[in-house]
Amino acid sequence: MARLLIRPVRRIALASLACLVCIVSATNARAQEAETTSAEGPDTLPQDGEPSRQESWPAGSEQSAATPPNSTSSSGVNSAAARPDGDSAEPGPQPFAAPEGSRAGTSGRTAAITPGLEAFARYGATIRETAADPAWDHAFDVPRVHASLTGRYEGVEARVLLEAVRSTAQGALVGVATDSILLRLREARVGYHALDDALDVQLGIIPTLTIPALESAWGLRVVAPTPLEESALAVPADLGARVTLTLPARLGWVGLAGTSGEGYASRELNRGKNTEFAAEIHPLATAVPVLAPLAVLVSGVWGSQGVGSTRAHRLTAGLLWRGDFREGARVDAPVSAGIAVTSAWGVEDVAAREALLLEAFARAEMAARVLVGVRVVHFLRDRRIDADRLTTALLSVGYRVAAPLEIHLALTRDVPASAARAALPGSDRWDLALNARALF
Repeated sequence: MARLLIRPVRRIALASLACLVCIVSATNARAQEAETTSAEGPDTLPQDGEPSRQESWPAGSEQSAATPPNSTSSSGVNSAAARPDGDSAEPGPQPFAAPEGSRAGTSGRTAAITPGLEAFARYGATIRETAADPAWDHAFDVPRVHASLTGRYEGVEARVLLEAVRSTAQGALVGVATDSILLRLREARVGYHALDDALDVQLGIIPTLTIPALESAWGLRVVAPTPLEESALAVPADLGARVTLTLPARLGWVGLAGTSGEGYASRELNRGKNTEFAAEIHPLATAVPVLAPLAVLVSGVWGSQGVGSTRAHRLTAGLLWRGDFREGARVDAPVSAGIAVTSAWGVEDVAAREALLLEAFARAEMAARVLVGVRVVHFLRDRRIDADRLTTALLSVGYRVAAPLEIHLALTRDVPASAARAALPGSDRWDLALNARALF
C-alpha cells in the first residue's frame, strides 16, 4: 500500500521540479536579453519597417505637458528613465526593503490632493442680567479651527478634517495639559462618486444632512452656529454612511444616512442606529429660472441616543432662498434667507420630553463688501412647560477685507422665560462680539 502511494507522489515531485527549472531558465534568458539591449544603447540600428528611436523621440523636442520631466506616469515608471535617449537606464527590480507602518503615500498613483484651512477668532463681551447687579466678562477665543486634506483619484475620494477643541468639557476646570486646545477628527471618510459625480457614497466619520444644508443657507457660521447645533438637537457629523444624489435640471438633491446617533464627539452608547433622510428641492428651477434659488427643505431622523436607547426623533421643514444658487450670473447684492421649524421627540435622554425650534434668518452682501445678517430663534425647550422657552435675536454687520478674510461685529440678545431662566443660569444676557474668519 505504501509503495502505491509513493510512486504518484514521486512523479508529482519530479514534474514540479522540472517546471521550476523551466521557469528559472526562462527568467534568466529574459534578464540576459534585457542586459544586452541596454548595453547596445540608443545607437542600435532599426530593423526594416521599424521607426528608429531618434524618430520616436527627436533630439531637442519638447516633452508633453502631461508628462513633465522626472515625473511618474500612470504605470508608476519614471518618465526620464523611460526615455530612449535619456541619461538614466530603465529601473530594474526593486529591492525587498522593510515595509512602512502605513501605506499612505505609497500607492504610486497621481491623485489630486487638496489642502484646506478655516480659522475663526473671536473677542466678545457678555452682560448677564441677574437678580443683583448685572455681571459681565470679556474674553478671547478661537471658536473654530479646521484643517483638511482631501484626495481624489478618478471616482475615489478620501477626506480627513481636523478640528481644534478645548480639552475640558461639562464645566470641568482641568483637562489635558491644564486646558489646552487639542485636535480631534471632525471628518474621516472614504467616498466614491459615480454618474458624473451625481451619486456620492461616503463611509466613516461623515457630515450629516440637515445641519450642513441649513448652515450653508445661513452662511454666517463665523457669527453663530445653526440653532439645531446650538440647542444640541442635532449634530453636524457622526460615524456612519450616507448616500446623496444630485438631481438633474438643477432640481436639488436627496440623501439618506445611517449613523451611530451619538455624534462625532462621542462613542456609540447603544446598539441602535439612527436613520436620517433629507431632500432639498428647487421646484421652479426649470419652469421659472428667476425663481431657481427658491428651495423646499425636508429632513427627518429616526433613532435613539444614550445608554438607555432613549428615542431621538427629529422632523425639519424649511423654505429657503439661496441667493448664490444662480451659476455664472453676476449678482450685485446676493441674498440668502430662510425659515425652518424642527420638532423633536426625546431630548437630553428624556423620552417624554418634546421640543419645538423655529428660526428665521437672512444674509445679504451689500455694495463695497459689506455683509449684513439677521436671525431670530424661538426655542420651546419642553412643550409640557409653556414658560420653558428661549428667544434669541441676532444682528451682524461685517466687511470682507479680502477674498479669504471676513470681519463681523455681532450683537446677540437672549431672552428666557421664567422656567428657562431657572434651568439655564446666565441665559438672560447681551453679547457683543468681534469675529474674524479666514478660509483657504
